[in-house]
Amino acid sequence: MPLISVVIPAHNAASFVAETLCSLVKQTFRDFEVVLVDDGSADGTAEISHRFSDDLALRVLVNAQNSGVAASINRGIAESDSLYIARLDADDLAHPDRLRQQLAFLEASPDIDLCGTHMRMFKDGDATHTSVHEHPTSDAAIKTMLLQHNALSHPSVLMRRQFMSDVGQYDPACDYAEDYDLWCRGALMGKRYANMPVHLTSYRVHSGQVGQIKSKLQCERDLAVKTRYMSALLGGMTPGYLPALFSPLVQ
Repeated sequence: MPLISVVIPAHNAASFVAETLCSLVKQTFRDFEVVLVDDGSADGTAEISHRFSDDLALRVLVNAQNSGVAASINRGIAESDSLYIARLDADDLAHPDRLRQQLAFLEASPDIDLCGTHMRMFKDGDATHTSVHEHPTSDAAIKTMLLQHNALSHPSVLMRRQFMSDVGQYDPACDYAEDYDLWCRGALMGKRYANMPVHLTSYRVHSGQVGQIKSKLQCERDLAVKTRYMSALLGGMTPGYLPALFSPLVQ
């Protein structure tokens, strides 16, 4: 049994998935597997991924039809049995030392259930166009930011499997905000978070990604998650002004 399972949902990712898998081939930590879930792709994503079977402990699972990000991640997690689960998207890149550093952090911090990192943002086709997206690092600061918006970059997260066992699966009804929903549910259960103050994942910005195509729907689902989270913190009493307060975010 590998120590870490890297779960990658992929839908029509043929243009990027080889580069993503190459970044995992280069990892300094080796006790991991890759579980790539091809979510009904029609562009040869699975075939390209299979080419890495000699270089990675790789399993490619193929959904019969497009099921969505949350369902695909849930399947990948369910069909793995490692102690830790790492997330990565099929168009993003892992720093060569990512898994080693994050595992060392969690093993040295038994009170932390999952950790993310800062993200390097890069524009597809333009390696010179980069920036670093920083997040709060402490559990308290992360949970405070969750009241406003997501505070953990999903493709950068390494979590204990026990976290998923306790909190439950990603909710397919929250696709496009499935990670934000999971972090909020975990926060309400007392789970503890951290972000390492280093960038160990690179996030590719391109016209075909979900955040570009489904931006309005993503904002609407972010708002729904945020409202539920605040309602739970207030003991189920959601002031009527909350949706009105945040609705400009989805205009």
